[in-house]
Amino acid sequence: MAACIFALAAAALWLKAPTFTSTIWNVDEAIHAAVARTLLDGGVLYRDAVDQRTPLTYGAMALIFSVAGVNNILAVHVATALLIAATGLLLLLGGRRFSGTGAGIWAAGLYLILATGLFYQGDANAFVTEWFVAFFTSAAALCFWSAPPEESPRRMLPVTGALLALATLSKQPAAIDLAAPALTLAYLYRRTVPFSWASLRRGWMELALGFALPIAGVVAYYALRGALADFVYYTWTYNWYIYGPEVSSADRALSALVPFRLLAAFSPLLLMAVLLAAGEAIRRLLQRQPIPGERSTNPARLYLLVWGGSALVGAASGGRGYDHYSIPCLPL
Repeated sequence: MAACIFALAAAALWLKAPTFTSTIWNVDEAIHAAVARTLLDGGVLYRDAVDQRTPLTYGAMALIFSVAGVNNILAVHVATALLIAATGLLLLLGGRRFSGTGAGIWAAGLYLILATGLFYQGDANAFVTEWFVAFFTSAAALCFWSAPPEESPRRMLPVTGALLALATLSKQPAAIDLAAPALTLAYLYRRTVPFSWASLRRGWMELALGFALPIAGVVAYYALRGALADFVYYTWTYNWYIYGPEVSSADRALSALVPFRLLAAFSPLLLMAVLLAAGEAIRRLLQRQPIPGERSTNPARLYLLVWGGSALVGAASGGRGYDHYSIPCLPL
């Protein structure tokens, strides 16, 4: 495992190294740097510096500046590359669990390659919130399936919920990804005999509790600093009533095609493979009498399909079609 970690980190740094000399790749990265400096000066996000995203990534950049020096964008870009490598490691572990070591290596390798070559360079090389969403949702998926195959994932539900909360605290649309563990849990309980609504509700409550605790901690932080109203306005009210309505429903629907357009331009064969795999997963889930081997793997297929759908909805929710909106779809 140590060799895998080293190889992934080295590969990510090698792929991203030519981009490290650039100072700022896009405006989102510049906003993060300005907010991070305000935080290091003792300011409070949403009161002393304003942006419309949730707070985790601003704190992450402030942490990098506090360790590596203020305005050290090289350190920020290196940290971003290592975050991409960490996500690749999660995909390696997940792929190995369900389809063998070869599948895990392919998943990790493709993630690193696509993370470098799929997107517009100002998005692919920048410190943006979506890299954090991809990491935390991948961690949540691996956590959900960390129990042995013969056991229920219920014992890890609070941790799964907490990881999805961290994804949401990176960018709001990640809250939709709660659908994957919630629906998969319902599918798993539905197969038990006798079926128990009480057990399913208890599982959903544990998932919701894990999700709620980090959110509650952030709410308490801003309340104690007299900035709770600002936090709610800029992370919710402004987006829902001002920023969001600028985009039509048609533009949002077209934005859902962006990940497919990007993949088609990069590799039509890879796009075809993704669509065929999704179609085959749907076919197997719709079978009335699956064989035992399919029955045991269908819950994982359902999780991946719902996760893919929720990531796609999240990418389309902004409606502006920027490449980096599609980054959370990349682990799929």
